[in-house]
This record gives sequence, C-alpha cells and structure tokens, in this order.
Amino acid sequence: MLFSSKENAYCLLDENRTILFSTPAWQDALRGGDIFTVHGGRLVPSRNDIEIALKYTSENIDASPEHLSASNLRLSSGPRSERYVFVPEGDNSLRNVSFRNLGVGEGEDTPSNKSHILVEIKKPTPLLEELKDILQSHYGLSNGEARLAYDLASSGSLPDTLANLGITRNTAKTHLRRIYEKTATQSQLELTHVIHSLSSLF
Repeated sequence: MLFSSKENAYCLLDENRTILFSTPAWQDALRGGDIFTVHGGRLVPSRNDIEIALKYTSENIDASPEHLSASNLRLSSGPRSERYVFVPEGDNSLRNVSFRNLGVGEGEDTPSNKSHILVEIKKPTPLLEELKDILQSHYGLSNGEARLAYDLASSGSLPDTLANLGITRNTAKTHLRRIYEKTATQSQLELTHVIHSLSSLF
C-alpha cells in the first residue's frame, strides 16, 4: 500500500490538483495555511516556490536550477519527476515539502490511465542523545565538540546553540574548526547533513 503509514503527512493529487486522498497527519500539516490552502477540494500553494515545484513536477519538465526563480527550490538527484522545497517554521526549523510525479499506474490505489502527484510534508525529527556518543567514538570528537555539533544540528542556529551551551562565539569557532576537520566537512550545512544521516541508524 502506498499510504501504509498514517503518521506521515501525504496527499495524492490528480492532474487538476484535486485531492484524491490524504492521511490524517496531512490536515495537521496544513494548519496555518503557510504552505497550502484547499479551495473546492483543490490544493492551492501559498508560496511561489511551492507553485513552481508543483508545476514542474506535474509537467515533469527537465529543468535546471538556474531557470528557476525560487532560490530555495532543490532539484533531487533522483528522477526528474521529484522536487523539494524547504519551508521555514516559526521555531527556526525547516519543513521539507516534496513532490513526486507517480506517472501512469505507479500508485496501486489510483486509476492506471492517469498520472498523479504525491505530496509529502516532512518535519524534522528530534535527534537522539546517542548521536553524541557516535560523534565521539567514530569521529574522535571531544565531549565539548560532540555537544556543540549535536546542539547545532538540532537547533540549526549558532546563537541558540551558544546560549544553550553557555559558550562564547570564539570558543565555538575553535571547536567548529576541529569538528569540520574530524568529520571531513566544511560548513554547518554539511555537518548537519552528516549528523542527520547518522540518526537514520536508529
């Protein structure tokens, strides 16, 4: 079953953007109307970047990032029929709004003669404390470095991390240089990606 997990925020659209199916979590994800609204049973994007992603997914156009006006639209490295938009939330976290063109007959619960679009809204999951142990044992980070890397990946904000750990910006910069070297990363974004990849082990 395509929609076996009711905890995930999924929605299935037809070629007219009419909602054919949605999970219970989808309704919660729509609260606030900052991503989508629904009018007459049709899904209406509330943001230009989401409209662009939905358009390119439905048309399955081979587009490149330089042709897109939305700066935070990310094209997947997989099939050209997938698109992602990262939308900020009030707590400085991001939500991943993904679009997938199912093509003809891919969704087992859908008519086989029409293509459909699967839309998903993902919120970040809390990172497990055990990740600090992995950062120390696998990458050789000190306790302080592991705490900084973990908190930075959790909050996504250096000022919030500094306040939470009670350290100065200069101390954080010193730690971060060592962290980047030990984890073979070059930026906060790369480091966060490594840590979130490790979280998939649990």
